[in-house]
Amino acid sequence: MKKVSFFFILLSIAILLPNSAFAESFPDVPVSHPNYDAIEYIKQNGIIQGYQDGTYKPDDYINRAEFTKIIIETEYSDEEISVCDPKNSQIPVLFTDVIASDWFYKYICFANRLNVVQGYLGGFFHPEWKINFGEAAKIVNKTFGNWLGYNDIWYKPYVLKLEMENAIPTSIQNVAQFITRGEMAEIVYRLRAGVKDKASLTYAGISFDEHADENIGILPLDETWNEYKNTKRGYSIKIPRKIETQNCEKKTTKIPVETFENSDGVYVSETYYYENSASDNCAQKTTSLSSLQERTVALWKIIVEDVESEAALNDVIAKASEPGCRAGEKKSTAQEGTYDVKIIAKEGAECHSMTTLQFLYSPQKKKVAHWSRGIESIFWNGGKAYDPEMTESFRFE
Repeated sequence: MKKVSFFFILLSIAILLPNSAFAESFPDVPVSHPNYDAIEYIKQNGIIQGYQDGTYKPDDYINRAEFTKIIIETEYSDEEISVCDPKNSQIPVLFTDVIASDWFYKYICFANRLNVVQGYLGGFFHPEWKINFGEAAKIVNKTFGNWLGYNDIWYKPYVLKLEMENAIPTSIQNVAQFITRGEMAEIVYRLRAGVKDKASLTYAGISFDEHADENIGILPLDETWNEYKNTKRGYSIKIPRKIETQNCEKKTTKIPVETFENSDGVYVSETYYYENSASDNCAQKTTSLSSLQERTVALWKIIVEDVESEAALNDVIAKASEPGCRAGEKKSTAQEGTYDVKIIAKEGAECHSMTTLQFLYSPQKKKVAHWSRGIESIFWNGGKAYDPEMTESFRFE
């Protein structure tokens, strides 16, 4: 009788046992997790390593710096990325909040060199901000060279390409939805491994309101709104006195909205905001003009400029958005002689910003008002948005 080797017995047992019988790569990613296969793939392929405590935290949001690093490392070697290593290079990064001592410096620098990331108005990248699906789709596709050209709707070609590649996780419902570490793994897995047999959403199946669900209503202007007037620049706008937010105990609370005047414009923000620190402790901070100038908590920044001609208007638009952007269709507003200006691009230029840009133009007053508000933030109350009514309330005086 032939002896059966101990190795053969173990191999046979391994083949017969189900996957769940083996230890997962991460203790917090069980086989039942919807992104299990994807996370296992990126772990086995050396794309990620996880945290020092051995966990992966699949349901945590991922920020812009982390996401950019992972995607760049997926496609490019350390040697290629080293051209942006501050120890070996003097190549600057054109973002005021990304400095050479930051751990993510070389990845943001490299992505910027490839024109994968451009940042926000004011020269900021906001590495600490959570990344939303629209931003993620753009970075992934431009890094991998998978995109369909430019479109008036900036995110459309990137989302369509993910649809074609069967790479939109079914948990994604909105272009402004923040993505998790698990969803990031799912997108990378499907693109890199060519996975076509998992359920995927379509462009038509996603809500594209840039701030919230498309069913969110609008709060009417009433006596609970304050009117802010800027006599120096000649305009007024109405803002809510308080907005709803969650405090550190995850309870809904109302906090006041204030305006902060500065020579470069007027900031409109809630008085306090709450944030989670690296230690997961919730802290309440007081908003200040300096913090708003750093664009860490600003919701709106209103700027009014003098424009003597259409050419001057185009100069303002290009400066506030991107070179090559200019005025397109002008729609009448509630104020006679004031127009809502649509931004269009010259051929070959991508005209968009990761914030919502608004341009109101008065040829008679020879003024243009413009402001931006971040995708991460919106003034809202009980599922209804203040922002559209704030925009509608703006008046040149």
